[in-house]
Amino acid sequence: MAINLNLKTYGDQFRAFVNFANANANNADTLACIEGGEPGGLLDPEGKVRKIVAKTDDDKIKSFSKNQFFNRNDGQKALNNAVRDLFKETVLKVCGVGGIDDLPPSVLAVMRKGDYGANGGHPLSVRRIRAVTDAIKALADEPFTVSGNSVATPVFKGAINAKLATFPGSRSEKSVALKNEMDRIAKNRFNLFFADDMKDSQSGTQTQFAKDHVRMVVAPKFKIGNETVTFDNETSLEDKKDVIAKFVRKDMNARFADLDGADRNKAHAVMSFIGQRFAICMQEGVNRSIITGQMREPPIKVGQHNRDASNSPLSFSFGDDGSLHVNYKSVYDKPQITHERPKGNMVVQKQYADFDAGSSLTYTADVEIDAAEFERMANTDYTTFDYRVANDVMQGQPGEDEDAAATMGQYRFGEGVKVSVSCTAVLNGGELEFENEF
Repeated sequence: MAINLNLKTYGDQFRAFVNFANANANNADTLACIEGGEPGGLLDPEGKVRKIVAKTDDDKIKSFSKNQFFNRNDGQKALNNAVRDLFKETVLKVCGVGGIDDLPPSVLAVMRKGDYGANGGHPLSVRRIRAVTDAIKALADEPFTVSGNSVATPVFKGAINAKLATFPGSRSEKSVALKNEMDRIAKNRFNLFFADDMKDSQSGTQTQFAKDHVRMVVAPKFKIGNETVTFDNETSLEDKKDVIAKFVRKDMNARFADLDGADRNKAHAVMSFIGQRFAICMQEGVNRSIITGQMREPPIKVGQHNRDASNSPLSFSFGDDGSLHVNYKSVYDKPQITHERPKGNMVVQKQYADFDAGSSLTYTADVEIDAAEFERMANTDYTTFDYRVANDVMQGQPGEDEDAAATMGQYRFGEGVKVSVSCTAVLNGGELEFENEF
């Protein structure tokens, strides 16, 4: 999973909790409350994230004694539940998961799952906020983690450490620099293909989504109000388009044939995330981030035969503020890992496979497009975009993705597009299948 603290809305809300905890660091028993004490979603009536303040009633942390627990009145419980619901939703979003049980183990261990629920009423203390946010920030500093006893594990770690060595600063600072590079590469490379795909859709040329719709390795889920809808390879192209229309219009009765203008462009934008090039660009963001020296190709490449939608969960939702959220995972549970390194004028290539059961390598991507940027994209004429101008810059040199994006002008993703990618590998057993020099 990807820890994404840069989400425009939930990232801001996460920082609001962190700032409150820091401001009250001298008293870990200080209890949190939403300013005004009113629940009702992520944003306040002015469209801003909720301000977290100290409770001013006589509530306090109490023991688990039955008598003491029931001394807390209904009003105090309601305030506690409101801030806890907001905290939980914020934690889930920045961790890129759908439920508490899916949180990273180090976060789940300090979350105290039993304190959440409509009937709980437990207060949220500075101590608890700091424990959870510190655990999340620690994970955010490690965007590329590898563990296990496999013969491939030290090879993988060596490639990552070689890249980290190119950055200045502490280990934490190096990890942040690597994370920024991963996110930048993924964003810029997808930006290029997105603009080209939007040009095809607006010009009446066959889009990547139309080409891929019968060979998809995803079964995307769309949250529409309280409902979730999906489709798969067996769904007709027209029915797929209708599902996407319902999502972008937030209307279960919408049909793609009835969309025009910005709404039609929004539907095509969603389709671009479903086409295979999105997944490729997100994975390239991770792999290409560890290129060092004069290497033109990533030192680590990952493949697996017979992958399907169960290995590639993809979901779409809109935030309360109209921002578009996309979450994607690519799980390789029977991976083939290829490692290449220079040797004089030659390249040594090794491939590892047959890992023990339970081994896996997971790429995760979280994308947030704020409402204003999504509207701008939906009202942009892409028909004059020239893919060749940006592509000609891509000559296998360091920073090529940034150089190519700089040529894109109005078609370049703005600051309202946040992309976060990461990779987690757990590799045990396995063997060296072959070794080549060329």
